[in-house]
Amino acid sequence: MEKLVNNIQLNIDGISVKVSPGSTILDACNSLHIDTPTLCFAKNLTPVNACRVCVVELEGSRTLVPACARSVVSGMKVHTTTERVLHSRRLVLELIASSVDLSRASEEVTKWHNSYKAE
Repeated sequence: MEKLVNNIQLNIDGISVKVSPGSTILDACNSLHIDTPTLCFAKNLTPVNACRVCVVELEGSRTLVPACARSVVSGMKVHTTTERVLHSRRLVLELIASSVDLSRASEEVTKWHNSYKAE
């Protein structure tokens, strides 16, 4: 007998999406092709929440949450492009650029650095 999986429905940037139980906000964003920067997340690593560049705004949460590690909950309302999110990502990228030579970074990191207008 096949077990039925109840998908979890949430809202990201005004778009309703259903994802499998155990999915993260990042998984849900990826399913909608929402570009969410991640530096410490890779398929071969366990998310460590170290870089904080993937943060999103979650309605009802006082702080920004890391999309790579936060599991989805039914009814969640997530915002990925608020001024607060963009400002936080810009600051993280600026801090990284102040201590790391980004000239050797991947094209993707350079793209994020430029798109968030990090100094």
